[in-house]
Amino acid sequence: MKNSILLIILLLFFVNVLSAQTNIYWTDYTTDNIYKSDLDGFNQSTVTAAAACRGIAIDETNGYIYYVDNDNNKIIRKDLDGSNSIDIVTGLVIPTALALDVEGGKIYWSDNDPTKDHISRANLNGTSPEVVISAPADNIYGIALDLVNNKIYWTQVSANKIQKADLNGSNAEDLITGLNNPYGIALDVANNYMYWTDYGTDEVRRATLSGGSSTALVSSGLIYPRSIAIDFQNSKLYWIDSSTDDIKSCALTGGTTTQVVTGIGNGNAIALYGVGFNAPTVTTTTASSITHDSASLGGNVTSDGGATVTERGVVYSTTDSTPTIGEGGVTKDTNGSGTGVFSESIGSLSSSATYYYNAYAINSEGTSYGTVKSFTTDAPLPVTLSNFSAQYVQNQFVKVNWTSESETNMYGYKLYR
Repeated sequence: MKNSILLIILLLFFVNVLSAQTNIYWTDYTTDNIYKSDLDGFNQSTVTAAAACRGIAIDETNGYIYYVDNDNNKIIRKDLDGSNSIDIVTGLVIPTALALDVEGGKIYWSDNDPTKDHISRANLNGTSPEVVISAPADNIYGIALDLVNNKIYWTQVSANKIQKADLNGSNAEDLITGLNNPYGIALDVANNYMYWTDYGTDEVRRATLSGGSSTALVSSGLIYPRSIAIDFQNSKLYWIDSSTDDIKSCALTGGTTTQVVTGIGNGNAIALYGVGFNAPTVTTTTASSITHDSASLGGNVTSDGGATVTERGVVYSTTDSTPTIGEGGVTKDTNGSGTGVFSESIGSLSSSATYYYNAYAINSEGTSYGTVKSFTTDAPLPVTLSNFSAQYVQNQFVKVNWTSESETNMYGYKLYR
């Protein structure tokens, strides 16, 4: 019995350790490998061979690592332990940066084809590729996604600027110009900051998401800083330098830097595992208090994913069986913020109509939905009329007066004799 209890305790311990696992992943252009370590640089190991890899991205939800193979001009997906290799996108020219929208099922990448530099996206399995940003000869080496506001940010080395656009590439705009070779970029949407490396000035810099208040956080000890990543849980920045051959970190506000990993042959890309926030978890509650024109709808935000839930509520529709925010024919009803149970009486509904509805919650990592439910409103209420009186008007018309349950002294019907 004691041995069984001890075994259960040990199993629970290891489950907790695994669930709390945090790692740095990085590429080495000299050895053509991807490596990983703990956040402090200890327990280093080789994950997989990766020919001339300049970009990596981690899908924590499904346990995948995506990376670009510049020797064979393709994007590859493997399990986090380096097994089960699958070519996701092939036929590229100079693939460089990667970014994932796991919730939206999309992968984004830059291809620095000298004749038609662009950012493209496809489904996570590589199907349905499309170009979303065209930027000829601008050398795009950094991509970051703002999935709360549905924006994509990118650095342009040759044009020396940072831009953003909608995820589909529309509404592109310059945010910061006059830079000197900006490279990697990372976003802290919750705190309204973007961070980037600049290997022309050998700096790590920060600005607001709109491009304001640009300032240098680190301006010494760097030679060729490239990819950059944010440890949200510990409020730290990590970046890789291909000339100092190391990975360093500092606080999100700058200050003292710490050398984390040394001896890298030619580091290009970096990604962190287990240190980010997640989208919220929300469930949809069953509709109640249903009448002919109203119903009580709501949900329960059971987890904020580590980041503040800034908005929650329900979406509903009579025509869309899977309603989401912004779709045609879908109505959104906002109901506060934070975690916990929420509900609200929704009025002005149509009688005898079937409504599809879902709860939603939003934080800095994105928008989550519960499970779609449905209900049907009651039939219209019968109206009882009383106190009839009639008055002859003229030309054989009669004006009728009556009283209903909700209104008094109504009139207006004219009856033929």
